[in-house]
Amino acid sequence: MKGLLKGTRLAWNLAFLILLVAASFAYAMFQGGFVSWFLLYSLLPFVVYSVALALYPLKKLRVRRKLNKTEFQAGEPLVCTIEIEQPFPFPFFFGIVEDVLPEKLKNSGSAKIVLFPWWKKRFSFQYSLSNLPRGSHHFETVRFKTGDLFGIIEREGIYSANNHIVVYPPFFEFQYRPQQLSLEKDAGFARTRYIKDVSIVAGVREYEPGDKLSWIDWKATARRHSIMTKEFEQLNSQQIVCFIDRTKSSSFEELISFTASFSKAVLKNGSKLGVVSVGKTKKVFPISNHEHHWKHILYHLAVADCDGEDEFINQLLEELNKWGQHSSIMIMTSHLHPSLIDKLLAFPKPRHVTIWHVTKAVEKPRRDQELIDKLRRHSITVRTVDAGMFRDAAQRVGSR
Repeated sequence: MKGLLKGTRLAWNLAFLILLVAASFAYAMFQGGFVSWFLLYSLLPFVVYSVALALYPLKKLRVRRKLNKTEFQAGEPLVCTIEIEQPFPFPFFFGIVEDVLPEKLKNSGSAKIVLFPWWKKRFSFQYSLSNLPRGSHHFETVRFKTGDLFGIIEREGIYSANNHIVVYPPFFEFQYRPQQLSLEKDAGFARTRYIKDVSIVAGVREYEPGDKLSWIDWKATARRHSIMTKEFEQLNSQQIVCFIDRTKSSSFEELISFTASFSKAVLKNGSKLGVVSVGKTKKVFPISNHEHHWKHILYHLAVADCDGEDEFINQLLEELNKWGQHSSIMIMTSHLHPSLIDKLLAFPKPRHVTIWHVTKAVEKPRRDQELIDKLRRHSITVRTVDAGMFRDAAQRVGSR
């Protein structure tokens, strides 16, 4: 219907131009003289251009979108180039090019510009978007609009140009030491010794302070021009199951960011990680420590929605009972609820549970502190993580 209206409008505009030329010609014939004929001949080039523009096959323009990359971390800039190529040169007086952005990216910047291509067969423009929000974003269409000098003829084309980017949550690096988790007397975690088998080399990594000189891989160091340390097999690795509470919350983005940082640190340490993400839908990742396992978890954290109501509280006890007794349970939540506390207290072995409470509140509500004290009395560790102070939380994990 919309296309039919555009076609009808274009036909009326063409008819108006023809009537305008006919009127000018009739005026010149009856009036005579230099002025009347000058008006007619001055009008003809503009009318011819308008008619040619109306008949130009705008649909045959070839439009391509080029991105600087397809995977980003939240906050990184996106640089996009829109390239337009004509089937044959046509003098566009102007062109308005707009990249139709996904809904979540519309606040990240402008993707619209006015160009003056004239006889150029190929023309392009570049724009950038900053502060990309976390998520999976699809670019689908580019809009090109042009017209004549009088504004009588207006043409618009919409072109399919599909691109897909993934914006991962921001995360930071820190060293995770599982044997240091029991910082409180009532934490209930046994200190597990992690002994490296120096006879089995699993790989290499960059040198970190504290590594022995005998662990340096000199061949890898020479190849990469950076000090590389041998990575050894671990005789004993901890199994951690991370439960993500996707209940609606104003601190959800901070929760996702901290969960990504924590998960990366756990896997980098060599421990095995499982993830149970509960919101309107549930996503479960089995316990593993392979590289592709981390990629799958990170992608889920990129696209996870804060869409839960009471699903997490209702399913928590059932999910806890599915995992082995030797797994350490980490619950990532952005708010404490009495019903959640009751579920945890009903868990047969609460000493394996640690709650990471991620919040933006500067001053914690008194009720939250009361719930935290209640949990700690039942040997459940609760760690409060303030937004913007993740590194302080990491130091509490990584050191004494």
